[in-house]
Amino acid sequence: MLSGKTWVLRWPALPVLTDFMNTLVAKAVAQAMGAVEGVTFLQSPWFAEARVEVTDENMFRGSLAHVIRRGGDRLSQLKAMIVTVGMSGDTQQLAKVVAELGLSPAEGKMYDQIAGLVKGFAERYGRGQFEVSGDWRVSVKDRVEVKLSSVKEKGYPLPSLVRSVSLYEGGRFSGFKDERASGSLGKGVLEARSDAAWWILILAAAGTSLTTVERAQEESRYVFACFEPVYGLRYESMIYYREFTDAVEDFVGKVGLFVEDEELFRLSLLFHVYRTLSSPLIPARFGIKLRSVRAVGRRFTEAYVTSISTGEVEVLHRALQSYVGGLARDAAGACSELGRFVMMTQRNTPAIARELNLDTFASRLKILMRVLSEPGYAPPSEPLYDMLRIMRVGEWRVRFIGLLSSRIQERKGIPKEDAVKEAREMYDRVSELTATVAKFLK
Repeated sequence: MLSGKTWVLRWPALPVLTDFMNTLVAKAVAQAMGAVEGVTFLQSPWFAEARVEVTDENMFRGSLAHVIRRGGDRLSQLKAMIVTVGMSGDTQQLAKVVAELGLSPAEGKMYDQIAGLVKGFAERYGRGQFEVSGDWRVSVKDRVEVKLSSVKEKGYPLPSLVRSVSLYEGGRFSGFKDERASGSLGKGVLEARSDAAWWILILAAAGTSLTTVERAQEESRYVFACFEPVYGLRYESMIYYREFTDAVEDFVGKVGLFVEDEELFRLSLLFHVYRTLSSPLIPARFGIKLRSVRAVGRRFTEAYVTSISTGEVEVLHRALQSYVGGLARDAAGACSELGRFVMMTQRNTPAIARELNLDTFASRLKILMRVLSEPGYAPPSEPLYDMLRIMRVGEWRVRFIGLLSSRIQERKGIPKEDAVKEAREMYDRVSELTATVAKFLK
């Protein structure tokens, strides 16, 4: 919705919905800086909104349409099933939404159908055939019944992804999320409905934030990387966000969310982002929230949430500069790659990780990175010495190469000598990385 030269988009302040919409707007603004002078994100108890100072409406609309389309592409590429099925599932709304918007039904698997609808919506929105209303209304009855709606008529229940993650359910979708430390659970009834355009836009925003899908046995976990603004702060440029989020998404896309060891994951991610950015001193203050959502039956539940901010990268920069000066980037890259190796080994080959006692190696690596990332600590010689001592024990080296080569041979079906060669090269790489960190810290 355009008001004067300010484009305003407003939505219910459900936590997951707000994360997705903030990300959608941030990516659109970052791609169309020539058409935007600034953007401000705001939040109130009931609603959140983005206010974009637009200089070229057509260019910004095109940018937003492009980001929406990429969200559809991501859903298809990752085969992401972000809707619920069944009698009371999201899929019951599809035919009605398609008919109201006049879109052509897509074919294929359900995730391909959703992706097709999102891309069809993006094309029509880019041509100016669709508008997205910011006129949401809230009504409260006796403090226990709340209705949020963008339509006067019945409309459509918001997609389950943004409803069920945000709230506890009692019966059919009732009850606010209650974070009180003690006492009984506060209950109420929430009804959140939208028009057809908003229904599709919410799924598009989810696709825009989606980074990877982790599948294990019968469970799928969707990992979203969301823009986390400072509310009320005017952002004159989003170019820093684009580079920052690319670095985060690159790492998470390769490693996933290593929830088995949150500290090792966050430190390795932080060091990777620092190594990747063209400049660690970012004038804008914002963060990236990583949210893992588990698909369970006809609803979604939150599995894990963490975040990384520009302020943390700046602190790491100043700490590394005090230790290694101009070698800070190389040292950070070596630490991050070591962390990635440990996490991938612990996740993909747990038996080998146990045989090599990688938990001990990981604990020393975490101490090292923690010391390097926070100014004022003593020189990190002790954890580094322990890591080198572990790796230089002849028995550890033999076990490393033997166990890993057996796993490689089993997985790839290659001759034993080729598997041993590959395992030896990996050991040499890990040893080299550890020695590199030691050299930088002399």
